[in-house]
Amino acid sequence: MGYTSIGRSRTVNKSTRRAHWILGGAAALVLFKMSSAQAETFVPTTGTSSYNVNTNWNPQSVPNAVGASASFVNPTGTRTATLDAPITVGSFVFNTTSGTAFTTTLSNGTGGSLKFDELDVGPATITASGDGAASTIISASMTLTDSLVANVSNTVGNSTSGALTLSGGMTGSGGFTKQGAGLLTISTNTKSYTGPTVLDTNSGRTRYSSAGSVLQSSSFTVKAGSQLTFVTTNGTYTFGAGSLFLNGTGPGPASPQSIFPGVIRNDTGIIATISNPIVLQSDSLIHVEGSATGSTTFANTVTGPGGLALTAPNSSANQGQLVLGNVGSFTGATVINAGKLILNSTSGPALGSTSSVSVGSQVATSGGAIGYVVLGQNDQINNAAPMTLTGGTLDTKGFSEGSVDGSGKGVAGIGTLAVAANSLIDMGASSSIVAFADSKAAAWGSNILNVYNWSGNPDVGGGTDRLFFGSDATGLTATQLADIRFFTDAGVTPIGSSAAMLGTGEVVPVVNGVPEPTSLALIGLGAITLIGRHRRR
Repeated sequence: MGYTSIGRSRTVNKSTRRAHWILGGAAALVLFKMSSAQAETFVPTTGTSSYNVNTNWNPQSVPNAVGASASFVNPTGTRTATLDAPITVGSFVFNTTSGTAFTTTLSNGTGGSLKFDELDVGPATITASGDGAASTIISASMTLTDSLVANVSNTVGNSTSGALTLSGGMTGSGGFTKQGAGLLTISTNTKSYTGPTVLDTNSGRTRYSSAGSVLQSSSFTVKAGSQLTFVTTNGTYTFGAGSLFLNGTGPGPASPQSIFPGVIRNDTGIIATISNPIVLQSDSLIHVEGSATGSTTFANTVTGPGGLALTAPNSSANQGQLVLGNVGSFTGATVINAGKLILNSTSGPALGSTSSVSVGSQVATSGGAIGYVVLGQNDQINNAAPMTLTGGTLDTKGFSEGSVDGSGKGVAGIGTLAVAANSLIDMGASSSIVAFADSKAAAWGSNILNVYNWSGNPDVGGGTDRLFFGSDATGLTATQLADIRFFTDAGVTPIGSSAAMLGTGEVVPVVNGVPEPTSLALIGLGAITLIGRHRRR
């Protein structure tokens, strides 16, 4: 047994190779495994030249065989190699050094196409190395007979698209893996290969346009230290025929791209919808740039053991929104550092199994944005999940979390409430019931909870808007009650001069005197100036 190599153009039966691999085991690996050929180097350094001409290569032989290797080094100008007949390779190497900033393009010529097929069982490889501010574009149509690994180690590359762009269509039974900390762009033509797609651990950023969507991949995984960056506005993004698996917070502190956090990140103002089911394999951070229009929507289910965080800590005020448009059964924590998390599932609660919800603010630390959890439908949050407001806002938009039983008592739609900084509940413009669990043991400190746009019944409760803590008059302490402020609007017009808790668990402002004896306490409202920060918003 063995493989035959005739010069640089060898023909090898791939199914035979694989049979040898399986039957021969480790011995076959030693005796029969063949590495890629020594790379031929493309000679022209500028202009348009044919890939298929022998004299354009050193040595003078076109790399066109299973396992063939082709190298493209420092261009002196914009350079294009046209594929003027079908080409098969096992590996490409693109290497540029400092000072090199010209684009190299591999494009289809007359009758051209590109097949990736490495010896043995692969994978085939593309390497983008060096430290030049150059870009390589493969616009030729590609077939993945083997899986393809793109190692983008050049972290300089083109300032927009990075060191490598795959704009051609991709078909075949192989998969695709991105490695290396450099920037990769996937764009223009749809990718219909059927193997798995992996952005490997610590592989930096991958720019992804909706036109270049990976439509048929069996699965798509973004590992820790890696990121998907959306660059097409008003786009529906598809990540294969299976689930999109997410991990981590994006490029790590050792990466030159760590200033761009998020396992998923929008370019500023991008509006994107993801059609795949989302699986949070571990805690995952989504970052949406653009307070005016920036938006990412998870249109399908969100599952997994991980937690979901929106916006990196210490971010600016230019933060957009993440919309959960379907049932969420992930079991980790939900953290909104800034921006808006909109819960808009009509099929069941968007945060139905989350372990906790935390809504914060970047204002005190970085002059940045406030966090919001926004209801788009009723009953979106796990009834047992505790909530912590750390300068953030629960915005009901007129929807409800919780209900009232036949005797008028509150039925919790959220767990306990802790108030770790001056925070806000906005009851919206319609009818809202917000019912927390008994929260007297939760930490509030001396922080203020402002209730905006409240249109209930002062003194007696039971009105259009209702706020509950537990189901009796013991759900808050007197100290906690002293820190609640009610307003008819967005913090300008206070209601009454005190607050009380009724025997049903409802908290109300007091306007006409002490409520019925079912109340637990009557507390002075205190200085209105304490809510100034929210008013300025």
